[in-house]
Amino acid sequence: MEGTPDTRSWYISDKTDFQSGIDKTETHSGIESVYLKSVVPRPKEFGFISKSIQPEPYCGKRLKFTAWVKTSLAEGASVQLWLRVDGDWKQRAGCFDNMYKRRIKGNTDWSHFEVEVEVPDTSKQIVYGALLNGTGQLWLDDMSLEAIEAVT
Repeated sequence: MEGTPDTRSWYISDKTDFQSGIDKTETHSGIESVYLKSVVPRPKEFGFISKSIQPEPYCGKRLKFTAWVKTSLAEGASVQLWLRVDGDWKQRAGCFDNMYKRRIKGNTDWSHFEVEVEVPDTSKQIVYGALLNGTGQLWLDDMSLEAIEAVT
């Protein structure tokens, strides 16, 4: 499934404090974007949207998830793209990236972000998406998944 992820059918972690959907007015270059926003004044710690795919086309390679992101965030809130590879391991270095040390904060116009992981041959599933820490809204557009190199 290399290429552009569909903007529809995202899993949302918490439908009480957060809402997700399609926005046809706020876009980077396409005809629609996907959004995640808090819908209560003080949401739980974080909410996320995600999709999962089978790993076979990417096994033995590095995988990059890129997206154009726009934010409207309250003070102290942040947004992170994330990409995770699941398998039969407890901790596998290089199989998870969630922008932890490079979070997006404040109100931002459309900006390009990316996360990368290794996809071992024994991988079971790949999960990717975005998370919202706190109060605000994020939009994602022009997303792509791409195998970028073989793992050495």
